[in-house]
Order: sequence, then structure tokens, then C-alpha cells
Amino acid sequence: MICFPRYVLHVIMKLVICDMKKIIFLFLFALFFSFQEVDASNEVPIYLFYGDTCPICEEERIFLKELKEEYDFIQIYEIETYRSEENNLKLEKVKDLYRISSLGVPFTVIGDTAILGFQESTKSRFISLIEKYQTEDFQDRTGHFLETGEEWVIEEEEEEQESISSSLEEETKFSLPTPVILLVGGLIILLIVLGIVCYFAS
Repeated sequence: MICFPRYVLHVIMKLVICDMKKIIFLFLFALFFSFQEVDASNEVPIYLFYGDTCPICEEERIFLKELKEEYDFIQIYEIETYRSEENNLKLEKVKDLYRISSLGVPFTVIGDTAILGFQESTKSRFISLIEKYQTEDFQDRTGHFLETGEEWVIEEEEEEQESISSSLEEETKFSLPTPVILLVGGLIILLIVLGIVCYFAS
């Protein structure tokens, strides 16, 4: 067995502690950047069916222009229905896609969610949908119909998959994400190791 002077051991332990601090710093630094929100590249379409003499529609148009300044990834498509029979028929078809039977405008589709009417409380709903579809995949059924004149046909397998995904979301609603568990576990282990090293170094 080899014995070392106490001061040598003290120097070695200091070096170990220094290295451990560096490791912890690098570990936290890497985790910090791994948890940063990644800018999504989804373009979120907003389809507004409106009437040119409708005051509520005009309020929504102004609000959408303000949103465009803040969220540059949204694309606004305005379809006037009062003076165009063709556009009015498109409106009814799009309403059918979302099983909405109520008449009137403004009628808005954000991503793949339809909203009839506009008021002050609707603004927060618009913003939440924009942020949701910025990071989530969705089916642009309205855009598909306006471009091709054909309805989006959902196959049975797709419907089944959507049902399964919805069910899984409910089941995992309150579970912690795996990265969070790894982060907490890693920090606990590092703190234990550091505590042991500090104890022997003192």
C-alpha cells in the first residue's frame, strides 16, 4: 500500500473538485441549450371568409393585420362572399367540411380549426391556435379545397390513427417528459458525487 502526504491528497482533491465543477457546468450548459425552444418552420394559414359591408368582419381584418406583424409565419387569405356567388358557395362547402350549419360571416379557419364569428374574447383563441399550429402538424383541408375544389378524403386508417393519438394524449396528460426526468436524475447524481468529494477534501 502506498501512502501520500496529506497536502498531496489535498491538492489532488482540489483538482478533482475543479474538474467536477467544470463537468457540472458543461452538463448544465448542454442541457440548457437542449431545452431551448426550436423555431418552428410551420406556415400557419388563416382563411377569412368575410363580407365587404360587414363591420364585424372589418374588425377582424384589422386584428389579423396586427397579428401578421407579430407572427410573420402566418399567411392570411381573405375571401369576400357578399359580392361573389362563387366565393359564397366555397364558404358553404368549407362550412360543410367542419360540420357547421350556422349562417353568416366572418368565418375563419386557422390551421384546421374553424371559428364562426368574431368578438373580443375570440382574439385569445386566435393567438392560441396560431401558436399551436406553429409547432404541430395539421391537415390544411380548407387550402386543399380552395386549390383543388375537392374535399379532403380521410381514409379509415387515418381516422383510426387520429383516434389512437387522441387517446394517447389523454392517457399521458399528466406524465412528466423523459428529458425532465433525465435532467433531475442527472443533477441528483452529480450533487451526490460532489458532496462526497467535498467531504473527503475537507
